[in-house]
Formats: sequence, structure tokens, C-alpha cells
Amino acid sequence: MRSIANISFRGAAIAALLFVSCVSGGHGTDPNKTNPDWGWRSAGLTASGIDVSNNAGYQAILHVGKRIFVMDARTLQGNQACRIFSSKQGTETWDSLNIPNGLVPNAWIADSPYVYVGMSSKGAIWRYNVNNSTWDDLKTGADSIYSVSGFGHFNGGVIASLASSQTAMRPILYYKDSSWINLNQSAQFPDDASFLSGIEYHGTFYAATYDTGVWAWTPSDSMWRKLQNPVSPYDTTIHDRKFPRSMAVLNDSLYMGYYSNGGIQKLVNGNSWVRMDSCITYMYNGSPQYSCGAPSNAYTMAIWNNHLIASGDWSSIPVVYMAPSQPKGWALLGGDTWKGGMNSTFDMTVVGDTLYTASWNAVWKFPLSQLDSSVKAYPAYPGYPSSSSAATTKKTIHP
Repeated sequence: MRSIANISFRGAAIAALLFVSCVSGGHGTDPNKTNPDWGWRSAGLTASGIDVSNNAGYQAILHVGKRIFVMDARTLQGNQACRIFSSKQGTETWDSLNIPNGLVPNAWIADSPYVYVGMSSKGAIWRYNVNNSTWDDLKTGADSIYSVSGFGHFNGGVIASLASSQTAMRPILYYKDSSWINLNQSAQFPDDASFLSGIEYHGTFYAATYDTGVWAWTPSDSMWRKLQNPVSPYDTTIHDRKFPRSMAVLNDSLYMGYYSNGGIQKLVNGNSWVRMDSCITYMYNGSPQYSCGAPSNAYTMAIWNNHLIASGDWSSIPVVYMAPSQPKGWALLGGDTWKGGMNSTFDMTVVGDTLYTASWNAVWKFPLSQLDSSVKAYPAYPGYPSSSSAATTKKTIHP
């Protein structure tokens, strides 16, 4: 079983830029550096310099079949004005998608042949049919104070989270069989919470909220329960404000990507988390230093061929987790060919055998048929300056 949670973007993604990531890793030399068809390349969509400087680059990507959709984070005169672009795999031509009634998208989820789009106002949710390019109005007008903050799949349906700064009650709505059911009525979920992403795992729906951690909803009793908060990679303190953002299921395990230095976590015993960052600590000039193979601000994850791929910010280069098939650790994907710079990679999706990323400056793609050769070119475990006499006492602190 393998699946990826879909996420909401505006606000949380921008706020996360304020945090400093401590990710580091070795950059090797690509063995096929002279081959123009090897490594990362443009997917044909590039943000303007004005958009990048205004924090209005690309923040989300998903696909239905071979049709790819990208959402940006544009603002106009201080107001959210996000756009959606569409392309077909194998081309580099992108078209702008017309949003009904001048609404502004804020969150979405793919559920073939549809893309469910939650808007930034009126609690509006529209459904786009990829097959015939038409829109269906699923929910508009009644909740003018709400925006849609996130989506998740559950039991053949879609669950949406609504958010508002004007009221404490934030509905969580389950859409199945053409009707909506509110899951947040006297069900112990915090009134003032809304989730950014959600995923089904072992018959339970897991919701990643902005500042109240991870919550689980079980249909047998229609109740919510809060999971334990994760532990920081840099000390042993459990922190409340490690914001969960992305989720993925691989080989019957649930993985959570946190930002605010929360890193990659794996669910154990149905309630707590173990870090999967391949972090090491060492002393350098008398001060403790940390090196992690995975991004400590982990915005997005993807699954391909039993590999977990993660990315975030600083560094924004996607990395692949090699355990348990190889020695534990993370390896860079096409490191020297990465063109995203230090700009954050906010989202990823796998279309066939190609990994697409939504980065601040452009949309990039990587042929996953080259994953093995890329892994061989880069260290599978983070290093530390062992050549310096000032670096001592290397200690592995996370698998």
C-alpha cells in the first residue's frame, strides 16, 4: 500500500520560510554530467522575477493521469490571487485554468478523473473534470467567512477542512455519495483547529493541523484523538509546535513530514513518532553541530518503486531514503544538476516514471529511471568534516 496526502499551501508555506533549516549533505559529481538527458531539467514553467521576489512562486503540484496541474502563490495589492496552470506530460506547454466566478484557489486534491479545488473565500469547493474540462459547484455561498485549508482521501470519499479567523468553529466536512457530513460536531477535535493535509491509514483518517499536531478520526465511534507530538532532532524535548505538513504511506508504514525543524517521522504503536532523518551530531570547535540527510523543514513527500522521496527547504534538492534495502540514510537525486537553488521545494508528484517538483522559481522534472545511478553518485549518509582536527565525537542520533 502506498499513498500520498494532499496539502494546502497558502499561509503555512509562507510562514515556514521564516524558520531556519539545518539540513546538510555531501554533493558529489554526477557520473553522467556530460549527458544533457541526465538529471534535473525544466518542465517548461518558470516564475517571473517579480513573482519570485514577492514570494509568489509555485507552491503545489498534482496530476490526474498524464495531466499535470500547478498552483502558484501570487498576490495582488496584498490580496491572495493564486493561479492554476495545466500541462500534459511529455510537453512543456502550460495553459492557465479558468477558475469559476473569479474565485481564488487555496487547497486541492486529485481524485481521478477530478481535481477538487477549495477556494480562499465563501467556503467554496468546486470539482474540475479533467476528461471534459468542466466545473461542478459542490459547495458555495453558505460559509462566507471560511476558506478551505486542506483535503484528504478517506474510504472512497474526500474530507475537507475549513478555516476562519472570525469564528472558533472550523468545520471538517466529509464528501461521499454526493453529500457533505460534518465530522467536527462534539467529536473532541479542537474547535479552533483546521488541517493542512489528511490521509487514510488502517481505516483511520489522520489530519495534520497547523499548530495542534496530528489528530486521528475513527469512523467506528466518530471520535477524534490527538497523537503524541514529535521530538526535536536537536534535543530530547517534545515540542507542541512542530507543524505537520505532508503524509505518505509506504510498506504499511505512515510517514509524516514536519516543518519548523520537525523533519521526517514514522508512526509507531499508533500514537508516537520516531525520526527517520539520518541525523548525526558531532563537536566542532567545542560546539555541538548537527547534520541530517533529510530536510528538517519537510514540506513534501512522494513514493516511487518502494522509495520514500522527501524535500523542503535549505537544501531544496529532493532526497531518497535508501533504508532498509541499503545502509540507512538519504541520498541526493541528481544533486549537481539541480536548478532550483536554495529556493524551497514545496510539493512533488510522480507521473509515470518522472518526478515533478513545484519550487519557488520553476517546475522541475527528474527521470526516476536514473534514481539508481544518482544514488551511486552521492553519499548515502550525511558526513561531517572528518578531515579537520576540530571535528570530533561523531554520534548517530537518528536512523
